[in-house]
Amino acid sequence: MDARGYRLGVDFGTSNTVAMLVWPDGHVRPLLFDGSPTLPSAVYADAQQGLLTGRDAMHAARISPERYEPNPKRRIDESAVLLGEHEIPTADLIAAVLARVAAEARRVSGGALGPATITCPAAWAQTRRSVLLAAAQRAGLGAVTLVPEPVAAAEVFRTMGGQNAPQARPGSAFVVYDLGAGTFDASVVRHGNGSFQVLSAEGLSTSGGLDIDASIVGYLGAVHGGHNPEAWRSLTHPATSAERRAHRLLWDDVRNAKEMLSRTSSTMIHVPALETDVPLGRDQLEQLARPILTATVTSTRAAIGAAGLAPSDIEGVFLVGGGSRIPLVATLLHQALGIAPTVVEQPELVVAQGAVGASAQFTTPNASAVVPPVPSSPPTTRASAAVPISAPPTPAPTSAVPVSGGDLPAAPVSPGFAATPVSAGPMSTTPLDAAPVSSNPVSGNPYGASPTSAGPVSGNYAGNHPVSAPPPASPRPPVTTHPLTTPARPLPQQPEQPRAKKRTGVLIAAALAVLLVLAGGAYGINQYLNRNTETGNSAGNGGDSTSSGSDETQADEDRPSPDWATTAEEFDEKAGTTIAYHCPNKGWIGTVYGTGVYTTSSSVCTAAVHDGRITLEDGGRVVIKIIQGQDSYEASLQHGINTTAYGPCPWAFQIIS
Repeated sequence: MDARGYRLGVDFGTSNTVAMLVWPDGHVRPLLFDGSPTLPSAVYADAQQGLLTGRDAMHAARISPERYEPNPKRRIDESAVLLGEHEIPTADLIAAVLARVAAEARRVSGGALGPATITCPAAWAQTRRSVLLAAAQRAGLGAVTLVPEPVAAAEVFRTMGGQNAPQARPGSAFVVYDLGAGTFDASVVRHGNGSFQVLSAEGLSTSGGLDIDASIVGYLGAVHGGHNPEAWRSLTHPATSAERRAHRLLWDDVRNAKEMLSRTSSTMIHVPALETDVPLGRDQLEQLARPILTATVTSTRAAIGAAGLAPSDIEGVFLVGGGSRIPLVATLLHQALGIAPTVVEQPELVVAQGAVGASAQFTTPNASAVVPPVPSSPPTTRASAAVPISAPPTPAPTSAVPVSGGDLPAAPVSPGFAATPVSAGPMSTTPLDAAPVSSNPVSGNPYGASPTSAGPVSGNYAGNHPVSAPPPASPRPPVTTHPLTTPARPLPQQPEQPRAKKRTGVLIAAALAVLLVLAGGAYGINQYLNRNTETGNSAGNGGDSTSSGSDETQADEDRPSPDWATTAEEFDEKAGTTIAYHCPNKGWIGTVYGTGVYTTSSSVCTAAVHDGRITLEDGGRVVIKIIQGQDSYEASLQHGINTTAYGPCPWAFQIIS
């Protein structure tokens, strides 16, 4: 079989790289990097073995994070990156990843390769594309064709069969929603005569799966980190090998929990340094992810507007990237655009798969222009294992010298979680302006490592932007303390009296003091007897009434054992009824609709945190009153709780204490 009949398509991503190989018989298969179709785009400069890529780079970074660059694609505008003691040209970092792909493709094909295609963001101009082309040449791929990522994705959906698949008729417009591990891109493409044209593109460099992971870690730190601040600090700022392992275990478990919650309603996350297991529900995940996903939907609407179109002009919405598997993505898009998104089984492979089919539509300019200088000795790479999408951030880059080294076997890992096609109906959304957590890589620091991706730190677990996670102790409304007495003003000086009159005055004062003590004692005994009598009467009546000395607000109904998902729906049509809920401590965030006035379908305990009455950590007694509902309910972010806007609802409640 002629090896030149093999064609290669590569999706060089911010966090992961995917490659598809077209065989001479026309079949398209993904390249597997030690058992996984995704290769981490990370690079590590090792003094003995050269530039390591993929899982090997991530593993080595635990010991020397200053030699590690997790996202070379984000450094495309820099001529070089400081790793260890030396600056490495950015084109060489990218070339190391592409060389790993080329080596695996040649191993599978048994020899030389035919034409290669690499995808890039639609918004990239000639300067960035030239760097990518130069890196491909250094990796041994020769002259390659560059294809915009949304065009490659649309090519796959164009060839999809099925009754419900959107039809790519000439002139029809589509939205490509690409949510990866590190970045987000929304593009509008129009189908012409056998090809696609990019009409507009919008992107967010700080919205991706890693940012959602960081929000979850921040939530864990806010709720549980305060129990042992030193242990939590060791997780967020690891300094030893053991702490780095714990840091990695935490982020791995968080990523796995996030992926599991796309299929189940709840899961557990183990927090290594605290040695505790924390429950996480889908409602909580959606609360944490909603600000990030809302920003992506806003960006998608902006892309449609920039193309001069309305949502009604869009024929279909295509979901691309591993992050698009989160069910809330399809829900928010469906509600915002009125179109049920189209999903494939493995959305992270779509762009690479379409790269080969779309390559014939494009011609690539010569890779000249503005390319970083070529080092005197080109870097060598070794095989590296891949990990699933949304790998945890490792403390950041600084430096190293590329030296040649031999290939070593890498440990296999399991592939990413299985996809679940989603076609979600409309539901309520939260109009938030909160920006997502930042996960921008930090430039090299010769003095030490600093966290690269968005890892939370104590006190501010989502960068400088609010997310739907509670602070360690939600602030209560300020209490004004009134003094019981006012300071006494100094008495005017009196002329000195004879000694006998002074003694008489002392005796009179002492007598008055004795009378006051006796009167106070009698009053105290009387009050004590009255209190005992009232307590006995209350016990005799079954304990239904509260002592007259209690400060607790009376309630018609009592719910002594609610959980943090309990709603007030059982009291619909009972206007005026007051109910007391005893919310347990160490709570979790449930769904809440409204602000001040909440729908009865809201989590009562979470609404009380939002209203500033109790905290997640301590819980407490809450009394609500059922009232007639409203035509609309506003969303807001208060005390770390992000509520959802809602339309007409006939019954609601207010928190009265």
